[in-house]
Amino acid sequence: MSSNASGASGGRAWELIVYSAQFFFGGWFVFHGLNHWMHFFPQPPGAASVSSQLISALIASGLFDWVKAVEVVAGLALLANRFVPLAAIASFPISIVIGYLNIAIENDANSLYTFFGVLGLNLLIVLGHLDRVLPLFATGNIAPSLAGLKNLLPVNDEAYGNASHTQEGAFSATPRKPLKAWTILLCAVLGTALPVYLTLSTLPQPGEPGAALPASVQSAAGR
Repeated sequence: MSSNASGASGGRAWELIVYSAQFFFGGWFVFHGLNHWMHFFPQPPGAASVSSQLISALIASGLFDWVKAVEVVAGLALLANRFVPLAAIASFPISIVIGYLNIAIENDANSLYTFFGVLGLNLLIVLGHLDRVLPLFATGNIAPSLAGLKNLLPVNDEAYGNASHTQEGAFSATPRKPLKAWTILLCAVLGTALPVYLTLSTLPQPGEPGAALPASVQSAAGR
């Protein structure tokens, strides 16, 4: 096998890995984000008292609404394969908090999976678009300019399409082909179905650590 063929094969495998992470992570964020308003499953309070207090405080203060709104918006962007670098970066603060709570406070087997799963998937997505993210870490003594605002207007579907065959496309450092609409739809459905199944099939049962309190108990506690 030639080096070019080997490189193309490796590049394709990397694309599949990153796309798998992207659509699963996006589906997970959308499902868990919408659950805050649509109540697909009871919100687990956390197995540890500290995490339970934190979640309760976030809900009482209204900040949980914003957290879940970011999850939904970022998740939808990932499922639609649009604004992927921005969505991945915006998701990182939430992923870090989820990861920290699970590894430092909850600290059980499922929490370990959640820690590596959430942060690992988020990191994979960023690595898949690293050429578009690295400019954010410019360390030079640089001055602001109007160049970005002037270049903002041409950013449209045609500009994104040009990124598939030229290095002059919008935000593109390397050429890459966009996914077809039917592929995005199929991946979005599968990417959402799997987190839904995994979440509902692994919810703590009543009496187990981290299980949601019955509605009657929650109502009584809120009085």
